[in-house]
Amino acid sequence: RVSNNMRFLVPSKGVILIPIILLSLVKSQTTESVESYFHKILYNPNEILVDKYSSSIHPLFNNNTKLNITILEGGTAQFNCRVEQRGNSGISWIRQKDYRVLATGVSIYTNDNRFKVLHPAGTDSWILQLELVQESDNGEYLCQIQTNQGAKMLSFKLSVIQPKAFIRGRRQYHIIRKSVFNVTCEVQQSPEDPNTMTWLHNERIIDKSDGRIAMSNIDNSSMLHIREVRYNDTGNYTCLPRYGSPDTVVLHVYEGDFPAAIQDAVSSSRKIFFVVVLLSLTMLTLLT
Repeated sequence: RVSNNMRFLVPSKGVILIPIILLSLVKSQTTESVESYFHKILYNPNEILVDKYSSSIHPLFNNNTKLNITILEGGTAQFNCRVEQRGNSGISWIRQKDYRVLATGVSIYTNDNRFKVLHPAGTDSWILQLELVQESDNGEYLCQIQTNQGAKMLSFKLSVIQPKAFIRGRRQYHIIRKSVFNVTCEVQQSPEDPNTMTWLHNERIIDKSDGRIAMSNIDNSSMLHIREVRYNDTGNYTCLPRYGSPDTVVLHVYEGDFPAAIQDAVSSSRKIFFVVVLLSLTMLTLLT
């Protein structure tokens, strides 16, 4: 016969407590008497179950998380920290190089507005997002969770690649007026669309409406083509990528088959050379 006090064995939700569980609960007690423990079972069984099993459920980091993030300067980096069985454990993001707390939950604790935390509804993902990354952002970022056993951390490593523009060929070009000037620029360490590259002449954007000037794209390179070169085309030509460092070459425009200025320079160099040789021979003669 089952007394009224034993009705807890058939809870309102229809879950039947198996005797084996009761025995394991009683067996685990070391500081409480069996009588007081059974008193809890009779009058507050939920408390016993919570005390027994909640401590065995700890937050865990998902092992499928990508920990090494490589991105081009100017791009957006995302660190996806996946935490299973989180419960009420808090999640924080810390920048390791200065131990700066960047965020707790989805709240941001830095004046750098490039940071934000994304937590898609119904997922175990806590994503730290960093926009417009710079070389100075290189380093480790820590996802930290609090447990009843202390803090646990998962480290993400960010590597930022700075693209570099490179103009093929010489650094200086000497050409005759009304001839053709061609240069090609490519951006190293970057899959950047060549349409995003800008050509500058003496630090000013080149006017594409000039019928003598054309720009074309080949793979990941941009080519600048100028026909019927004029004297005022002389100067610096710079290939400027959207992100990364630029590259520059210099154009000199001359009249005639062989630039007179170059001839003068060569002639002057030869004169200086012969003068130095003559003085050296004179000094040797005097010394001997």
